[in-house]
Order: sequence, then C-alpha cells, then structure tokens
Amino acid sequence: MKKEIKDRAKRIFENSDTDLLYVNKKGSFFTSKNLALNSVDKVEDIEEIKRESVLKTNPKGSNGSNDGKDGLTPMQKAKSRAEAIAKMDTIEAIEKALEGETANSVKKAGAERIKALKELASKGGAGNNGDGTDGAGDNNGNKA
Repeated sequence: MKKEIKDRAKRIFENSDTDLLYVNKKGSFFTSKNLALNSVDKVEDIEEIKRESVLKTNPKGSNGSNDGKDGLTPMQKAKSRAEAIAKMDTIEAIEKALEGETANSVKKAGAERIKALKELASKGGAGNNGDGTDGAGDNNGNKA
C-alpha cells in the first residue's frame, strides 16, 4: 500500500466509525464494497483496507467509536459542544466557548444562541441583557 493511500485511509478511520475501506487504483475511497466494485472493471483493482492495518493501536472505544479516551467520535464531540452552547445564558460564556473552535456546526450553534440572547435582551426578557448582567433581579423589578 502506498504511503499516500495509507495516510488518507488513516484520516478517514480517525474521523469515522467504519472498520473497513475499499480503494480503487485511481485512489478513490469507498465504505461500500459494491460501490467500489462499480468503480472498476476488474475485482483485482480494489484494495480492502482494515482499520487495524492503518491504526496500529486500534484506538476504538468500547462503543465502537474511534476515541479510546471517552468513546466519542469527533462529530459526536462537536454535537455535544453545540448542545452545551445552545444552553448557555450569557454571550460572554458563548464567546469564550467558541475561542479556538474549528467545527462549523459548533460555530453556527454559537452564532444562533448569541442572536437569540440578543433578541431576548432587546425584548426585555430574562437572560443576558446585553450589558454584561444576567437579567436577574428581585420581584419588584430591581436588578440584583
């Protein structure tokens, strides 16, 4: 197996739950054997690549994911971060959580939550007032 093919296969395995890939002579990857076979004239033009042959330590977690530490794939981790951001109550907390973030889904969730908090603040609702306070106060309308 060429180093370039092995490197690409490694990246695919690190970011997916699949245990088996197929690559044709053109360097196209497939997770379905049927699709791989449809891309060539001869069966011999397909190479099967197993996760263990590329990821020597096979860092799959107990739930079948590829991260041995917490059992979550990168996509699952991003979804979890996006869900956490959607529950945040201050723009400052969201901006801090987004620092260095690379997942577009998480950035989008942060932008949507910031927009929602600003709309809520402009309507005088609970939550971030846009002035660094959380909108909390006593029952007489006085801020805490």
